[in-house]
Amino acid sequence: MDAPPLIRQWRVKPPPSHAQGDLFQVREDAPLTSPGSSRSLYGQTVERAVCGLLELTAIPGSGDYDVVFDAWGNGTFCEIKSLNQSSSLPLYRWRREKDRQSGAPLVYLIALHKCAKCKTLGEVWSRMAETMGVVLVIPGRVLDKLTETSNAYQIRQTTKDGVSVGYARRGYCEGYYLIPASRLMKLEFSREVVRGAQVGGHTFSSRVLLHPRLPKSWLEI
Repeated sequence: MDAPPLIRQWRVKPPPSHAQGDLFQVREDAPLTSPGSSRSLYGQTVERAVCGLLELTAIPGSGDYDVVFDAWGNGTFCEIKSLNQSSSLPLYRWRREKDRQSGAPLVYLIALHKCAKCKTLGEVWSRMAETMGVVLVIPGRVLDKLTETSNAYQIRQTTKDGVSVGYARRGYCEGYYLIPASRLMKLEFSREVVRGAQVGGHTFSSRVLLHPRLPKSWLEI
């Protein structure tokens, strides 16, 4: 595996130098008790599936770095997103600015699926394997262009009485964009490959659509 390039401003966690053990040890019959935990498990399942399909090196989370991307592969860092085909991709202003300032080469891998309202982790795996039929591979800068013609939303707002309400976590409260899955699918894609893999005891097969502005290393997979 080639070493990642030096990063200018933020400390970006590099990919591990050797294979990591499976940290995703959750019983498949474990119930999904809240929308937040469900979204988290959907995302973690998709990350594992996409890494398996595209032979990426997963990067475990860590609080010791300013930026931790999801994976590394084909000469770039990767952000992996789980997106129901009927919903929209949130892009946070603060995080995108931080990613750009890091200087890291970055692509987004957006897995489209029809997984929803699952009651257990086992259902999530089964439903993802059945419906995760498309993975879009898009440079971060292309997504940034989409935000220029999208409405910005504020998580934390001030009422007419001068009271601040809403989510207050630093950075994320500064706003975000929502890019519909249908709009992402209308982007230009210059190449398509079909990838399959056994991940978590389930068989995944997805069409991988590659944007023409990707680095050459991606366009040749």
